Amino acid sequence: MDVKTRSKQIGSRLKEVQQSLGYSTDDMAEVLGVSIEQYRKYCKGETILPLDRILDLYDNKHFDIEYLLLGKQIDNTEFSVVISSMTEKERARFLSDAMDYVKGKLI
Repeated sequence: MDVKTRSKQIGSRLKEVQQSLGYSTDDMAEVLGVSIEQYRKYCKGETILPLDRILDLYDNKHFDIEYLLLGKQIDNTEFSVVISSMTEKERARFLSDAMDYVKGKLI
């Protein structure tokens, strides 16, 4: 699958995450620290959502990163137990490693 197609899929799922959080477009743009116009580009897949923005969103509004990036939902119960048992430093390292892996799949 090419990068443009993946970017559009991620953008579509980003919009779903926004709706599941009950956020307006303005709210999501603010959480991500971008303009409304830039956020809309992410949602349309016109611009690739950068890793640092994904991590900022996760840090503020814990959600299923695997679903956002790959469209796969995980068993949150098991995952939550593992994540909650980690220190903040371990959790940050784990998420960073996971994002590096996903970035490798997107390129």
